[in-house]
Amino acid sequence: MQPNPRETSTPPTGHRRLITKILISFVSFWVAFGISELLPDDQQPEMIWNIGASLFVAGVVFIAQYLVEVERRLEALIRSFDDHQARMLRQFSRHATETERRMREGFSKIHLAEELFGLREASQLQPEEITQIAKLVRNRTKITSDAPRLIQDFAQAEITRMAEYLKQMGDRSDLTYEGEDRDWLLGLTRVARHEIQATSLSTVDAGGRGFIDGGLWSTDFGQRYLDAQRHAIRTRGVRVQRIFILDRKGLDPRELHHVLRMHLGIGVEVRILDATIAPAAHARLHDFVLFDRMLSYQTTTTASNMDSRLNPIVVNITLVTDPERVERRSNEFADLWSAEGVQAVSVDERNNLVFRPVATATTAPVPDAPDPSAPDMTDPTGPEAVAG
Repeated sequence: MQPNPRETSTPPTGHRRLITKILISFVSFWVAFGISELLPDDQQPEMIWNIGASLFVAGVVFIAQYLVEVERRLEALIRSFDDHQARMLRQFSRHATETERRMREGFSKIHLAEELFGLREASQLQPEEITQIAKLVRNRTKITSDAPRLIQDFAQAEITRMAEYLKQMGDRSDLTYEGEDRDWLLGLTRVARHEIQATSLSTVDAGGRGFIDGGLWSTDFGQRYLDAQRHAIRTRGVRVQRIFILDRKGLDPRELHHVLRMHLGIGVEVRILDATIAPAAHARLHDFVLFDRMLSYQTTTTASNMDSRLNPIVVNITLVTDPERVERRSNEFADLWSAEGVQAVSVDERNNLVFRPVATATTAPVPDAPDPSAPDMTDPTGPEAVAG
């Protein structure tokens, strides 16, 4: 039979302390009684007084032990109370700070909602735009104060940059992106509604080696740009016109024809202008893209001379929203699109490239000697191109 756990367990701590106090008081009793017995016979009190005095001493010792323990427990209780009070004050402080922060965020959201509603009434914002703005604010609130500081700073920088871009566009100011851009060009192509008109300078698109080796259209960015144009043409009926301007010599015509086929294959209207034949007539050429004739996307590079063999370095990208300047770019494109020497490019039923002049000089010029470095417009993949 196993013993009862209660019988084998150690007595509670309070019982041990009580037994200890009793033992100490008992020892005090015998010490006091022994001292009284050591007195001379003529000074010894009666036995009853000895026992009484010893009991009094034992009682005093017993009460003193209780008083010491009470004092010790009182000090521990005070310390515990102080710690608890400090902990509660810290918790209350944190709770008050969090409540204040949430209240500020709540009032800010209410103020933001009122401001958005007022802006919608004043500027006729579309419901979809309001939804996207609300989504932006909602997604920003997901980055809490507990997130790493780097993430918070980056999110703040992106919002500040976007707000500054929108302000500049609203003020009809130019937007400048230092270096080479990807997002602006792809984003504008995806939202264009009517037409895209672009010039492509060989010093920019063909790189320093050629259209394929190092050129724009062989890169991942170029392929994404082509895909965005294909989607705009087929899904939204956007008219895309591109004029390739050969502003430097020594280009491989086979690479040029490959790029032309890429554009014709997705439905782009393509024309080509050899500016190396009469460089004085095209002294100031620009690489730009017009979107719906409302915005001009312009590229500035360091490679602008015709004989450059270096890869072009994009200095900056400029978005022009000023109506007057956009109109000038639109007129410039119209002049280039129908300029003398421009050839319209198409594909015949045998899948051969066809180059057809779109403008004829009023007087027949004296033919110059053929330039051996000028690109050959004959389609190397088929019979001689048709000129009509």
